[in-house]
Amino acid sequence: MNYLHDQTMSVSWLEKSLAVVGILMVVGFVAFVYRPDIRRIADLQASWKFERALLATSQTEAQRLPVVAREVEELRQKLDRFDKRLPKQEELGAFMKDVTNCQQRVNLKRMSWGRGEPRHTDLFAELPLTLNFEGDFLSVGAFLRQIEEMPRLTRVRSLSVKAKDDRPGYVDVQLSMNIYYAE
Repeated sequence: MNYLHDQTMSVSWLEKSLAVVGILMVVGFVAFVYRPDIRRIADLQASWKFERALLATSQTEAQRLPVVAREVEELRQKLDRFDKRLPKQEELGAFMKDVTNCQQRVNLKRMSWGRGEPRHTDLFAELPLTLNFEGDFLSVGAFLRQIEEMPRLTRVRSLSVKAKDDRPGYVDVQLSMNIYYAE
C-alpha cells in the first residue's frame, strides 16, 4: 500500500508541478508577450489617430494651395510692375537716348525736353522732366506704353493731350514726369 501511496504522492507532486509550470507559463506569456503587444497596439492606435488628424489638416491646407498659388502669382505680377531699376546716378543722357529711340520707333514729331531742379531725400533723388511732342493718337499711346515698360523707375506727374485743329487724329502732348536715382 505504500507503493500506491508513493505513486499517488508522486503523481500529485507531478500534477502540482505541472500546474505551477502552467501558471508560470501563463504569467510569463501575459507579462512578456501579451502586455507588451497590448501596449504596442495602444501606441500604434494613438499614433494612427495622430497621423489621421495630421492628414486631415494637411488635406485642408492642400485645398487652399491653389488659392495661395494664385495670390502669390498676383503679388509676383505686382512686384514685376514695380521692379524698376533705380540707378546710382542721374544718368539723364542714357534716359534721353532711350526715350529718343522710343520716339523714333513710333514716329513722333518735334520732341522737346525741359529739366527741373532735382529734389533730394534721404534715400533717393527725384528729377522733374517735361516732354513736348506731337503725333497721331495711336503713336502717342504706343510711345507712352514703351516709356512705362522701360526698366528705369519713372512716374508720370501730368499728361496733357490736345487735338490739333488742322489735322484729324493728330495730337499735341505735354508730359511731366519724374525720374529717380539713388545718391
